[in-house]
Amino acid sequence: VWLEPNTADCEFSVTVRMLCRLAEISNVESRLHSLENIVSSDPANLSVTSLLVVTAALESLLDNVASNANLTSVFLDIIQNVLESNVTGEAQRQFNVSAR
Repeated sequence: VWLEPNTADCEFSVTVRMLCRLAEISNVESRLHSLENIVSSDPANLSVTSLLVVTAALESLLDNVASNANLTSVFLDIIQNVLESNVTGEAQRQFNVSAR
């Protein structure tokens, strides 16, 4: 007999869900601007999970923005917003980075 799975730890925030949906956008410029809108709309609300998703999204866009000055500027603005959110410190504590 199958029991219902325990998904209590899989409750993703609205922000994380919005970030994950960005993968459905095929246009690089649209995806990057959507990412910027999400991150800049409420940087204080970024979680460690959203940081992981933002990082993966930025990594996937890196090759596409390198040759475009406007997209590079947006890319760097996103990074600045993430760094200003203080979520990086929480991520370091959560993953015990300083002990490695």
